[in-house]
Amino acid sequence: MYKKHIYAVIAIITICLLICVIDGYFLQEKNKQKIALTQVCFEGNIDEISKDNQVPIHLKIIMGDGTNIDCDALIDLQGASTVKYPKKNYNIRLFKTGTEESLKIELYPGWGKHDKYTIKANWDDPSQARNIVSGRLFNEVVQSRNKNDKLELAPNGGVVDGFPIELYINDIYSGLYTFNIPKSKWMFGMDDKGKEAILHAISFSSSCRLEEPIGDDYSLDWQLKYCSTGDDSEWVIDSFNDMIVFLNSSSDSEFIEHINEYVDVDRTIDAMIFSFFIDYYDGLVHNINWVTYDGKHWIPSPYDIEVTWGLFLQDVNDPIELYVTPEDLLFGCSDELLLGADDWTISRMNQYCIGNLLYRRLYTNFYDDIKIRYIELRKSVLSLNNIENNFSNFFSQIPSYYYDEDKVLYPERNYDGQEYESIIEYAEKRGIFLDEYFGE
Repeated sequence: MYKKHIYAVIAIITICLLICVIDGYFLQEKNKQKIALTQVCFEGNIDEISKDNQVPIHLKIIMGDGTNIDCDALIDLQGASTVKYPKKNYNIRLFKTGTEESLKIELYPGWGKHDKYTIKANWDDPSQARNIVSGRLFNEVVQSRNKNDKLELAPNGGVVDGFPIELYINDIYSGLYTFNIPKSKWMFGMDDKGKEAILHAISFSSSCRLEEPIGDDYSLDWQLKYCSTGDDSEWVIDSFNDMIVFLNSSSDSEFIEHINEYVDVDRTIDAMIFSFFIDYYDGLVHNINWVTYDGKHWIPSPYDIEVTWGLFLQDVNDPIELYVTPEDLLFGCSDELLLGADDWTISRMNQYCIGNLLYRRLYTNFYDDIKIRYIELRKSVLSLNNIENNFSNFFSQIPSYYYDEDKVLYPERNYDGQEYESIIEYAEKRGIFLDEYFGE
């Protein structure tokens, strides 16, 4: 009997040791996974932070390769509707510790050294992938024109880029984020020379739809994000309004002949096709960065590209989003498309599916050019294989542990359709539909 008790005790101890070894192994694996991502740590009181109020903090950045950055920073909330969410976006500006001297560092290859960045929660897209991968795909679209212009030379072609991080606020883990290029002049490779500007549309107003000129008090509809001539910025609105007036007053024949005096037609067609393919409803009126490098010709560039690839109606398998046509997106949804839809879906589609006047007029008068360019892009940038590779490369950077932990931290988010497979399935179905639509 005594021996049996001894054997039982030994067995229990062995099991306990085995459990400890297994737990230690998984903890070690988690630590390995965490080391793979850059850690960003805020230290300081941020209770008073808002969109309009910057707060000072101490900032630590522990890069995935072990490099440490220790500095001061000013941070404020970034975004419009997203400020209401528990997981916030932040703009940050870096300073050398204990000074008011800017600290410019390169945090990602090819970005160059800068002191301003944005940390994005990507609340609508817990995968964290859509915004960054869409930006990289659009950069490939930009580069494929081979114009060798300033837009091609800009970091990531003037669109968002970033990498996944984990954020800590006063030693409390706040979840998975991305560290991004900010909406500023360096995103577009601008250099305070000549007449360069970034005008950001933020509403669905008539001026953002390009149906009437921008008025004197435009702060609710537009943000002047950058002007190379500083406070002498009246020319920006004047130039943009010249384009709007032309859109509203020209005949079709005048439009075809002279629109290239106001916009870069090739770049605009690219932005349209990209929006059609990824169902980028935000990119039809607002969330567009309108940029000029010469004070006269304007280029639309997408920004905040996360509510895409099936997220707009919060269901990657929703047939309305899968099979919405370019005409629906630009001129209003057909009754056939919305047949049987609930009130929320109808309201949302009707609000967003009226494209800006430039897109509408280009679609009407340059349809053949749009079709040809679509077919070109489907054989290259927008091929399923290229889309798969871009999303796969991003997802491979984030071990599944991080996604699991985010679900615990923020259970109220919509996690449907966040898997790599869901996004690719959506891309495949959307591509097949548009191929048939454009007769390819």
